[in-house]
Amino acid sequence: MFKHHLLRTSLFATVLVLSIPPIMANADGLRTEQADALEASAARGDVNALTRLRLDAQQGDSKAQFELALLYENRTQLDQAAEWLQKAANQGYARAQDHLGVQYFISGDVPYDACQAAAWWRKAADQGDMDAQTNLGGQYFLGEGVPQSFGQAAAWWRKAADQGYARAQYDLGVLYALGHGVAQDSVIAYALFNLAAIGNYKNAAKLRDEDSANMTDAQISEGLKLTQRMRSIGVMKTINGL
Repeated sequence: MFKHHLLRTSLFATVLVLSIPPIMANADGLRTEQADALEASAARGDVNALTRLRLDAQQGDSKAQFELALLYENRTQLDQAAEWLQKAANQGYARAQDHLGVQYFISGDVPYDACQAAAWWRKAADQGDMDAQTNLGGQYFLGEGVPQSFGQAAAWWRKAADQGYARAQYDLGVLYALGHGVAQDSVIAYALFNLAAIGNYKNAAKLRDEDSANMTDAQISEGLKLTQRMRSIGVMKTINGL
C-alpha cells in the first residue's frame, strides 16, 4: 500500500513538472523547422521564396501568414510575428490558433494571458488539432486559465490520444494511474504508457515500468493486450469497450 502511494505521488509530481515544457518545446520545434528552411533558402540567394511567401500572406493565404509569422519569430521580430500569427488565427487556421495559444501561455510574441491561451487552444482543438487538444487538457489539469477539471483534462487528452499522439497517451495514462478524472486503473495506465513508449515519448517507458512494479503478471499481460487493441482500433474504442 505504501509503495503504491509513493508511485502515485511520484506520478503526480512528474506530470506537474512535465505539463508545461512540451508546449514550449513544440513551439520551438515548429518555429525552427519551417523558419530555418526559409532562412536557408534566403542564404542560398533564393529571395524569390521569401518574396512569394510575403505576397501570398498579403493576399490572405492563412498558411503563408502562419509561416511568415514563424519566420519573424525566428528573427525575434516579435511585433511582426504577432501581427501575422493573429491574421492566420483569425482566419481559422488551426495550426496558427494552437501556436497563438502557445504564445499567450509562454509570453512569447504576446503578453501572458492564460485565458486567451485557452480560448485559442479551444478553437484549434474543436477542429481536431491534437497539439491544441493536449495543451487544453493540460490547462484543465493545472487549472490555469480555466477552472481545474480532471474530467475535462481526460476528455481532451482522450481525443488527442485517439489520434495517435504519444504525449496525450502519456498524459492520459497518468490520469488513470492516479485516478484523477477517471476511475483508477493500473492496467489501462500501463497500456497507455506502453503505447506512448512505442511512440518514443520521453519518460513513458519509465512510468510504465514503475506502474508494473505494483501489478501481477496477469495484469501486465492484459495491459500488453490492451496496447495492441489500442493500436488496432484506437484508444477510445478500446477503453469504452472494457
